[in-house]
Amino acid sequence: MYKSDTKKYGGAGLVYKVLFNERGFTPHYAEDVRDPIDNKQKLVMFDPHTRRSAFIYDVQEEEIEWEFVVPGQEVANPHQGFLLKSDIDGLGKAGDICCTDRNNKIVVIDRKSKDIIFHKKPAKWDPVWLHCVHLGADRKSLIVTDYSKMGGFIAKLDIPSLTNHWKRTNIRKPSKISTIAGRGLFHNPSFGGEYLICSNKEI
Repeated sequence: MYKSDTKKYGGAGLVYKVLFNERGFTPHYAEDVRDPIDNKQKLVMFDPHTRRSAFIYDVQEEEIEWEFVVPGQEVANPHQGFLLKSDIDGLGKAGDICCTDRNNKIVVIDRKSKDIIFHKKPAKWDPVWLHCVHLGADRKSLIVTDYSKMGGFIAKLDIPSLTNHWKRTNIRKPSKISTIAGRGLFHNPSFGGEYLICSNKEI
């Protein structure tokens, strides 16, 4: 196992250090979290092409402590998901992992047993490529992207029914999702919304 590079690198005012670098892994998303199970620093990562899994890397121990290969065979996933930092009614408990599987369903995996405790497609529509899933800012919903060749869309789904709360089709080929957590001091403090969405399409 490749050891974490604890050296700090800098360039053009950017300072960083390498936390994970291992052959045979191609994570498309990584989140640096404080694990609610043991209060240790972890990297929660999602590899849709090589491992087809969600996995957790213990930064202090420098080892992968947990991995789960998602079910299905229709599309390449999981691209993005999240660790539940606290219990979410209708979804899972603190420490569980939520992500997309390879059959366009949202899954929640129990960390200890590795049982799938939530496994469902969005209600009333059949996604072409359910790409990413993100916990809504209200903690009662999921924000998802459908990475379709036809253009794709973003939707807010209510937990646990996965019915549409709203849906947008004006962002082409939407993929990664993040919640806006901070506001700039010297610019307009409002982005006009709560989420940043990556579009893999030239404007």
